[in-house]
Order: sequence, then C-alpha cells, then structure tokens
Amino acid sequence: MSPAGGNAEVIATKGDVILQLGKVGVGDGVRNVLVSSVVLSLASPVFATMFDGRFSEGQSLSPASPRTVPLSDDDPECITMICKIGHMQTSQLPTTLTAIDLFKPALVCNKYDCVGVVRACAIIWVAALLEMPAAQDFEKLFLATHLLDLSGEFSRVSQSLIRDQSTTFSIVKAMAGQEFLPWTVYQCILLGQMAYRQEINKAFGSIVTGKERCSASQRSTCMFLHSLKKCGIWPTHDHSVPAIKSKLENVGEAAFPADSKRCASYQNLCICGAVSCTKRNLVYELDKIYNAVQGLCLKCVRHKAFGESRAQCGAHLISGAMVYL
Repeated sequence: MSPAGGNAEVIATKGDVILQLGKVGVGDGVRNVLVSSVVLSLASPVFATMFDGRFSEGQSLSPASPRTVPLSDDDPECITMICKIGHMQTSQLPTTLTAIDLFKPALVCNKYDCVGVVRACAIIWVAALLEMPAAQDFEKLFLATHLLDLSGEFSRVSQSLIRDQSTTFSIVKAMAGQEFLPWTVYQCILLGQMAYRQEINKAFGSIVTGKERCSASQRSTCMFLHSLKKCGIWPTHDHSVPAIKSKLENVGEAAFPADSKRCASYQNLCICGAVSCTKRNLVYELDKIYNAVQGLCLKCVRHKAFGESRAQCGAHLISGAMVYL
C-alpha cells in the first residue's frame, strides 16, 4: 500500500491504484500514476480480471491507501496516454502524433484489450497522418489501424501505401517484428504498389508509342522528354503520381516546332494534331491511375487470415476499398 497519491502523477483524484511504470535506469526511470481501478476495469477486461479481488492487485483497494501495481514491461508513455483517455483527462494530449507514437499505444491496447477506449482519438490522429504520407514510419499505420479496429482508416492507409509512396514498401518495416497479420497481407500492398508503378510507366510510354510521327512531331516529343529528364521525372524510377505531378508543374506543354508544318496525314495517322496536348494527356492518364488504386478491406483481410465473419464486407461500405481474397 502507498499513502494517498504520494508522488504519483494524479490522473484520478480519488484513485485507488498506483501504476508503477518503467524501470530504474531505463529511459526516464520509474514513473507512478494514480488511477481508478473502476475506470480501468470498465475500459479493459484484462484490468477487470486483475482488480476483481481474486488477485492481490485487486484486494483491499482504497483511495486512502492506493495499492501499487507494477507494469514495468509496458511503455510508460503509452499506459499513461491510455489512462488519461479512459479517465477523460484529454486536455493535455497532443492533437497530432507521429506514426511510431501511434503504433506503440496500438500494441498496448491490443495487449490489454482496450481498443475501444482510444478509437475516437486514434481516428483523429490517423486522419492527420494520412495528410503526410511521406512521414517517417508511415508504413506502421497499416498494422496500427488493424490493431485499433479502424476499418475505414485501414483501407485508406493501405491505399496511401500503394499510391502515395516514393519509396518501395518494406514488409519488414511494416511488420515491425510483430506477427498479428500474415506476411501475405503485406505482400498485397507490395504487389499493388508494383502494379501501380507499371501503370505509371505505361502512361509515360504512351508518349512515344501509338500513332505514327513525322519528323516535326518527333522533334517536339524529344524536346518534351528532355524537359521531363531535366526535371528528374523521366525515367520515372519509383515516383508516385503526386510526386510526378508536383515536378510536372515546372514542365511546359509540348510545343509543335515553329519552323514546321503539320503533315498532310496528321488527322488520321500522325500525332501532329495532339502534340500540344502531350502534357495534359499525361496528367489525365496519371490521375486515372491514381484514382483507380484501392485499399484493402479490413473485414476481408480478417476473414481470410483468421476466419472471421464478413457478412457485411467493408468494401461495400467504404469508397475505394478492395476485397482481399
């Protein structure tokens, strides 16, 4: 037992449990937080079992003399954050989190089966991160949204991993040493990204394929490709459509040579008549490719991986979701 509150950070003013977090000599060392066993029990069946009186942690609980419960193996920041949300002490919580700072609480929530407590806050945090697909550790949101049971966010994160990344999706980084999802699910993201990039390459290839070209239209196309290369767009490497379009802003439209005339057959065979629309047509094709990318359906992923029911598939509820088969 400990004197009421002691030197603990007070989350519940009439708390009857002091959670002892962290370890001596590790990070910020030991951290104590005063919480309510009732609130924790309502938030988590794991804590409900711990504090129901069958174990020493749940016996003789009293705000006058809170019982100290060590949770040295858990991340102190994550436990404190979850406790604050559960106790409605949210005014000091950050409005944004990094991907890794959201991933860590997701693991703790899964351990203590208290996903419902943080779901509302997590939706806000994920929404902010979706605006920053180039953020460090973004790929960890894929597993985090699964652990937090966020169907819509899971679909949008997987969609973003396919179409918004300029680096190749890393299954190892996304799994982060965890095995909550089979690697074949992550493979769907990687294969989707590869197919997406192939479509981008086809769009650029269409600039020099198709109709015949007279010498003048060939010159125009070559000058346009030179402009793309000068801006680092061509060859495409691993660029995403947003990255390509951003660079295309510095590229002018292809122009028909001023000292040349369109050939007589341009209306039917030669590309002469469309040369001045080369950039516009490219952007149009890139937009089609980008908008065609779909995310994974969490319900279907769980059905395939764990045999869960998918009576109402998330792909029918979420725009842009892809059925995982």
